[in-house]
Amino acid sequence: MATGISYDALDRLFHPETLLMPAIWAIYAALLSVILKEWIYRYTMRVARKYNSKMLRANAWHSRSDAISSVIVVIGVAGSMAGLWYLDALAAVGVGLMIAKIGFDLVWDSLKELIDTGLAAEQVETIRQAILDVDGVNSLHILRTRQMGGDALVDVHIQVAPDISVSEGHFISETVRSRLIRDIDYVADVMVHIDPEDDEIHALNTKLPLRMEIEEKIRKACEGIDEANAIEDMGLHYLEGKIQLDLFLPLSILHNAEPDEVSALKEKFRSALSSVVDVAGIELYFK
Repeated sequence: MATGISYDALDRLFHPETLLMPAIWAIYAALLSVILKEWIYRYTMRVARKYNSKMLRANAWHSRSDAISSVIVVIGVAGSMAGLWYLDALAAVGVGLMIAKIGFDLVWDSLKELIDTGLAAEQVETIRQAILDVDGVNSLHILRTRQMGGDALVDVHIQVAPDISVSEGHFISETVRSRLIRDIDYVADVMVHIDPEDDEIHALNTKLPLRMEIEEKIRKACEGIDEANAIEDMGLHYLEGKIQLDLFLPLSILHNAEPDEVSALKEKFRSALSSVVDVAGIELYFK
């Protein structure tokens, strides 16, 4: 359409005998078109922003292009009637170029959605700050965004304190998700991954044993320690490619125990577990 209008206008420009002399009513019609099309543009764009609709935004710009082209028509018609016969053809070329530009922008925006283009830098920064504002989030990394129609999808890794409970970590992640969806209108869904450490620096060692296997290794290594029979629970922290171990013993073990005896007991466990290569450190707790 843009090519056809521009070609026809240029052809008339080089063949003045084919140019037509517009009547005064053409100006009135163009002015009325400017007013009506601009009103339609503003109304449609307001609805498009409310529902974040690319289709309505494209339709709004179609009305705006009509309004702008009508302004150009007014200039061209008035110029022709004033004796500047070439202004009508130049105005038509301008309308054609404008239609081509708007069409290219709309097609390009749609293509970017089809290839999962991420959000603009300022939108990503808004999301980043909203996540960091949630209590319990120490830092974040691997923040990914992609557009899907008028909505945005977000994937993020957040780092929390490594010694909090599973339920607290889950609650923090759900808080991040719900606040982003509630407070940022273009965010439709969020996938939150919880990390006890920055896994870009400390990659998870997937060869480490799970609980049943490591508990068996620990009990075998501690067979020579009488207090090991009283172990009530074990806390496992998978950090920096190793396992940090918490052993929970009954408080009765400390009855009349001196501080140096507690230190000696901890050293006995530490010495016994030195043969378990997966264990990097140990702490004793009494309850």
